[in-house]
Amino acid sequence: MPPRTPRAILFGIALVCFANLVLEVVLTRIFSATMYYHFTFLAIALALFGLGASGVYVYVRLDRFPPERAGADMARYALAFAATTLVGLIYLLANPIDLGVGASQAFEFTWRTFWQLVLLNGFAALPFFCAGMVVALAVAHCRRDINRVYFFDLTGAALAALVAGPLLGLLGAPSLVLALAACAAVAALLFAPPSPRRWVVVGALIALVAVNLGHPIVAVPNVKGTRAGELVFEKWNTFSRVTVQKLAEDNFDIKIDASASTRITPAARGAGWKREISAVAYSLFPDGAARAMVIGPGGGRDVAHALASGARHVDAVEVNPIIAETIMLGAFVKQNGDLYRDPRVALHTAEGRSFVRRTPDRFDVIQASLVDTWAATAAGAFALTENTLYTLEAFGDYYQHLSDAGVVAMSRWNTDAETKRLLLLAAGALERAGVAAGETRKHIYYAKDGLGTLLAKRTAFAPDELARLDAACADAGFKVVLSPTSDGGAALARLVDAGAWSALVRAERADLSPPTDDRPFFFFVLKPSEVWSFARHFGHGAKMDDPAVWMLIALGVSLVGLTAAFIVLPLVLHRRAALVGGGAGGPRRRAMAIAYFALLGLAFITVEVALLQKFTFFLGHPAYSLVVVLFSILLATAIGARLSERLPTRFVVGTAAVLAVVCAIYATGLGDLLRAWVGWGLGARIVASGLLIAVCGGLMGVMLPAGIRALGERDAELVPWAWGINGAASVVGTVSATLLAIQLGFRVTLVVGAALYLLAGIAVYALRRLAERDEERSAIEATAAVERQAASG
Repeated sequence: MPPRTPRAILFGIALVCFANLVLEVVLTRIFSATMYYHFTFLAIALALFGLGASGVYVYVRLDRFPPERAGADMARYALAFAATTLVGLIYLLANPIDLGVGASQAFEFTWRTFWQLVLLNGFAALPFFCAGMVVALAVAHCRRDINRVYFFDLTGAALAALVAGPLLGLLGAPSLVLALAACAAVAALLFAPPSPRRWVVVGALIALVAVNLGHPIVAVPNVKGTRAGELVFEKWNTFSRVTVQKLAEDNFDIKIDASASTRITPAARGAGWKREISAVAYSLFPDGAARAMVIGPGGGRDVAHALASGARHVDAVEVNPIIAETIMLGAFVKQNGDLYRDPRVALHTAEGRSFVRRTPDRFDVIQASLVDTWAATAAGAFALTENTLYTLEAFGDYYQHLSDAGVVAMSRWNTDAETKRLLLLAAGALERAGVAAGETRKHIYYAKDGLGTLLAKRTAFAPDELARLDAACADAGFKVVLSPTSDGGAALARLVDAGAWSALVRAERADLSPPTDDRPFFFFVLKPSEVWSFARHFGHGAKMDDPAVWMLIALGVSLVGLTAAFIVLPLVLHRRAALVGGGAGGPRRRAMAIAYFALLGLAFITVEVALLQKFTFFLGHPAYSLVVVLFSILLATAIGARLSERLPTRFVVGTAAVLAVVCAIYATGLGDLLRAWVGWGLGARIVASGLLIAVCGGLMGVMLPAGIRALGERDAELVPWAWGINGAASVVGTVSATLLAIQLGFRVTLVVGAALYLLAGIAVYALRRLAERDEERSAIEATAAVERQAASG
């Protein structure tokens, strides 16, 4: 029987892993709130980097960590985790990177930005490195009890996924980070006999949390043009920091992460709706729309316009519960004139696309004005902003829920690529519904002022409807850019008439192909050739209009560089001899073992990225997707790891094959299945999601501990190396999975994940065969030695 790890140490590991994952989630919010959404990707990658680098450090310096001092060393690094968390928080809040995003989003690489990124990487990675040291030491010294260690590790992380959101809403990001530092200090008490110094540290951190909740001394500073002193409200959740800024006596701005802004608007201010380009759709209904839906109503501007135009019922669908419930129905009811309690208004806290899919109602107007879910999923989907509101399937849902005279109204900024892509998206959905390519313009109307507004119908515009729209635009001074009566020779008309997938569209410099649910990156319009051209001239005056791509390249290069410098290179330089040891078959066997753990790291993060996106639409809220997917996959992985203790290593080959098949099935059929079930109640959808994810998670949980157990039987000194390589592969996987999803879609990403698990199965099969051959060779050599000894005797 393997030696049993003391329960106090196991609970300490769970507490460290809990704090580590919550910190990862909170940092994505702090990066978004103080800088830009491009940095949400960085927090996840740095967490994985810290775990990998710590495994390498334990491996190359194993002589510094004798088994008899394991508890004391783990306590020391738990305290270091607490200290670096506190220092890192203060640095990040004091030194946000200002990229100057504004009307012109062109970026040029500078040395100042380079050093800012270096320091940001360093301060943000240190806490994850220290937390990783605790886990790496546990893996190194408790490898014979790895199933229990891995179970507590993942259970702590699963609990973190479940409660990170509520804790963030309760404490706010800065105070929650301070509380996590206190958790790390408490873990230090579990690893070794408590000392007075450690109790003082725990008490001081708890006191700091209490003080900061009452009188914030560690808080978000002035960022992105928002002055902290002018804020009259602040609240956090898992996908945003929402503030209210008082501009004048009766003017209040709601801001999401100090960027996206929406004015609190009472019904009385909607009287001028005829002069608003976003409200032009309502001019189609002289007697008022019977039923309208406003997706992303925010402070109520579009709702006020709809009511002022005579709409008899308005469904307001707001994804952010802080805006809908805490602000508009709570703290700022007086300022909005109780707009959302008007008997003509029904407020729904839900993601707009999912709500449209589930509702049985039909609408005269389905409206969305500048709705951007900038907060991408925390799996690395990044700020290239996957958004299922702007996909072919979404427009198909909109058309199906229109009345006979109904219209979809989408207002966006007047950029060339965004306007073209929006028009082609509307046209492409009509083509899918059976309208001929050259006929789609009869269903489309586009006018602009400060913004551009698309109107699209399931049926063709009637002459009287066009007359009302033309008159409304003329009276308000709007410019009609495209309509059924436009000159067919105009560039925009030619593009739409040619068809959404025509050669004319493919010849455009930008990627204007209509986004799909599988590849929902509406705002990403760069073709691979453009990205490559930028990459070749990076650092030599190269500029790119898309800041997300610029940051993806910069962070991707820096993360790969960090991984090579602090994980791969130390392994090669300090313990290269270990790879070529182990007898005649040792080098091949050990190389195959390292390949197995690298494949596991790549496969896990690739599948996780794809599943997070797949379930966002089904669950109807990005926060639900984050909690349900992470909790289910981590808990199922923990259970799989615990149960795998009873499975012989040979079963890992079959497990990898089954996992690959499951991922392939999910890639081909999961999207259709979830669309068919999306009408279920939320509870049923959460249960269904958890069960589907648990199938993958349980199988995933078998793979890593079984590999460590097999490696420990013959090459125990390689276990920390394998842990480090697994972490390094996960870092690289966050970059590669993101690029893969952007270019080829999440279905292909899942297929690649399936292929990686299949390769891992092949690797572990080859590893078993090599081990068996080594055993046979050793037996033959031992027999020969006995025979020689007998002959000589």
